[in-house]
Amino acid sequence: MVNIELKNEDGKIVGYDSNGNKIPIRFAETEHDSVTTEVSHTKQDPVVNVKAWGAKGDGSTNDTQAIRDALSYLKEEGGGRLFFPAGTYVVCENSGPEKTFDLTDKPNLEICGVGYASHIKAKDGVAEGVDAGVAIFHGGENADIHDLRVDGRRSTQGKLSDSSNGGNFVQLGANSTLHNVWSVNSTGEGVETVGDGVSVSDCIFRNNEKRDIHIRGSNTSVNDNLCESCQEGFAIKVGTATTEKGNISTVEITDNVIDNPATGGISIRQKSAWATDATIVSNRIVDSGGHGIRSETAAEGLEIAGNTVVKPAKDGIHVTVTERSAADCIRPQVTNNTVRDPGNYGTDVSNLTQARVSAAVASPRIKDNDVFGAGQAACRVSNTDDPRIDSNTFEGSRKQGLHVTSSVTLSRVRIRDNDIIDNNQADSSFDGIRTYVDNASIRTLVIRGNEIDSVGEPQHQRGISIWDGAGSYSSVHLRDNTVMNQTEVAYGISEREWYSVVRGNSPSEVVDVRSLTEYEGNKAYHDGSGEMPAGPAFYDVYEKKWTSLVDGTTSL
Repeated sequence: MVNIELKNEDGKIVGYDSNGNKIPIRFAETEHDSVTTEVSHTKQDPVVNVKAWGAKGDGSTNDTQAIRDALSYLKEEGGGRLFFPAGTYVVCENSGPEKTFDLTDKPNLEICGVGYASHIKAKDGVAEGVDAGVAIFHGGENADIHDLRVDGRRSTQGKLSDSSNGGNFVQLGANSTLHNVWSVNSTGEGVETVGDGVSVSDCIFRNNEKRDIHIRGSNTSVNDNLCESCQEGFAIKVGTATTEKGNISTVEITDNVIDNPATGGISIRQKSAWATDATIVSNRIVDSGGHGIRSETAAEGLEIAGNTVVKPAKDGIHVTVTERSAADCIRPQVTNNTVRDPGNYGTDVSNLTQARVSAAVASPRIKDNDVFGAGQAACRVSNTDDPRIDSNTFEGSRKQGLHVTSSVTLSRVRIRDNDIIDNNQADSSFDGIRTYVDNASIRTLVIRGNEIDSVGEPQHQRGISIWDGAGSYSSVHLRDNTVMNQTEVAYGISEREWYSVVRGNSPSEVVDVRSLTEYEGNKAYHDGSGEMPAGPAFYDVYEKKWTSLVDGTTSL
């Protein structure tokens, strides 16, 4: 317990602890400030009220030096609490960009206030004519920062040629927490984390120049935050453009609300590195200027589940690997998400061509998602082996309900128990389910238990369409599907198309493509007339010749 003996020394109110050492004393400043003059602590855990060190908090006095003095005292003490009573603290010098409060050599700090009323704001015009933005808090390990409002005054800082060094919280170090903080109007990012074990929760980020939250360390959690109107970049980003940090593991992004980000909602993107065990769950993203959720360099353990994405300008959920990727994205889970009115695809799980990248997305699991009103297909899966697409609802897209496509051999594809409803809203030329392989083959394709229906106009052109550009299918199974109200034949017999198994479907008839035009199709199921065996066969529209795919028999 402090033995309070008030003195006035150099404008600072001080007392003495039980060892006879002078310490600053903090006082309740407003009715909202619950701090009293009776403070329990040890010499290793001092409490500093910034007003006891000369800060005014009056909205006009520059309090930078007073706060620095208080921080220097805490550095000497090996840590402690820096407390901001209610007030508006003007900070930053006129000399341009700087680390206003450099915490890199000041670990074990608690920096706190009473909430929104503890307002730290950058001095207007600090960055006028300079090359980089204003950095307010920089660094800090084992820092606990909470109950503050930090305002970079972005709109008053003049035009910045480079805001990469700016930010309200820059390079937050290992084992630090940011909780119940308003980080607004930053000239750079709302918060950048570089250490492992960082937590950002229950904060409000608004109108920042770049990303609201930038994660560059492992074992990081970002929960229950509100991100509004970041001006450039994704609101929440995992990764860095350089290799200095290396790979990132175990990142949890849950229960955040992201509104109107200029570039996108949530992004995982490293350069020549990867992220493992990334969890993106139960977030709500509205009016994104790009993708709602984008993953380009995730490796194993990616889970995207239970999110709601509304009106993104691009894809609702976009999972791929690019030339930046250094590891395969194995078995990503895209489940229980809701996507409404995306500008492009609702969900897009794709690889670039193998000539461009060495890594790949493999064995994606796309299940129990609800996609409505996509500008392209409701769901696209491209150049990806072993996808499982089960129990989704794809409705009202402008093109296909589901489009599985590849420029290389497509293998082990399972499409089961999906509801494909009223897609093809663009121009009546798109199918409910389309599997398309260009100049390659299909190996093991199961399309089973799906319901494809066009309740209104325009109808799906075909319920199910399969195209194999190489003409060498194997183990294609089409079972127990229901196709209703398409404009052409039930299973969309299109050019170079046939089925190895047609069982238990409604309608159940296999269409003889000889009755179709050359444009409509040339590969189907031969009826066994003449010398041809009944079964799948290829009909060459140019040679006017059948070739059996049962035993190779040919017939005109």
